[in-house]
Amino acid sequence: RARDLRHFSSLILGRTIGCAHYIGGNLYRGYDGEAGEIGHVTLDINGPRCPCGKNGCLDMFAGGRALQASAKAAGLACKNMSDLEALAAVGNTTAMTVLRNGAQALGLAVANLIQINNPECVLFADLEGFGKGIFQATTRQVIENNIIPRLLASIELVFHQVEPSFLARAAASIAAQQYLRTG
Repeated sequence: RARDLRHFSSLILGRTIGCAHYIGGNLYRGYDGEAGEIGHVTLDINGPRCPCGKNGCLDMFAGGRALQASAKAAGLACKNMSDLEALAAVGNTTAMTVLRNGAQALGLAVANLIQINNPECVLFADLEGFGKGIFQATTRQVIENNIIPRLLASIELVFHQVEPSFLARAAASIAAQQYLRTG
């Protein structure tokens, strides 16, 4: 989806939130290979404890695992995000609230990412099955409402559903690209 772009960020919307940054056509790994840990950006220092040991990480608000837990705690019977989106689509206000809260957290984190990295595109790879529902619409709206207006005209936000094999294919393409560059 972003093969021809030189500056983009790719977010994985899965059980947790992952991210990779391509800057100048190259995968940016950071000093010791840990760049892209957007799921562990702190959104609320008093928020829920994350398995990483910190409190209030993005994963604890917007990751599929956290949204599933919020839905269950609210008494919703959902096996996956498609079920949660389906409930929201028929007017279940509890499902809408769960999805909007997660999407607001994701949107704010991505708005900050856009202002820091200034990518051409942010590509959202949906592994959880959100589809084109409330989560996607709210995420997009929060991003658009929270970035510098001049950046809004130059950023492309692309949401697409991917298969579980996407992660393995992405890793393989990075290895192949590295091999072709270095021989």
